[in-house]
Amino acid sequence: MATSPITYGPDTNTHVLKYGEIIEMLLWSPTNLPHPIHLHGHAFQIIEKGFTNDTTGQYRKQVPATNAPLKRDTIFIPGEEYAIVRFRANNPGLWSLHCHITWHSGMGLIMLFASAPEMMQESVQVPDGVLEQCRLQGILTSGNAAGNNGGFNYAAAPNDPYLLVEDPLH
Repeated sequence: MATSPITYGPDTNTHVLKYGEIIEMLLWSPTNLPHPIHLHGHAFQIIEKGFTNDTTGQYRKQVPATNAPLKRDTIFIPGEEYAIVRFRANNPGLWSLHCHITWHSGMGLIMLFASAPEMMQESVQVPDGVLEQCRLQGILTSGNAAGNNGGFNYAAAPNDPYLLVEDPLH
């Protein structure tokens, strides 16, 4: 189940990556709104930048193949511009790519990468405090995003987990 994107929930926009896979993404802003895009868990290289309306390529900036671009985890995409970034999926885990403008993320400018999920299952342990938060809210902690094992049934999936500041039982 871990290698199927739907395992992570129908509303998560999850892409499953194989360990060591090279990922290349086009990030762009089709409007005049800028987007500071941040990737958790990996560092990417910027290999090209330009304007979305530059049909001639006159203002396109490419990094020559002989150069090694700097690695970073955040890039600022100005309005009506684009960037092509590349990274190697070599850090098992669930990692988000999102716009740092909060309401942009809330409107859907966010996605998940499930990087090497089989390796993640062998090596990543959910902290006891997180499991306790789920237990206190009645959220199942095994199976798919709805806590169902052996299939893609998402009935009873929680809308959101909420951080409980106080123990409601005391």
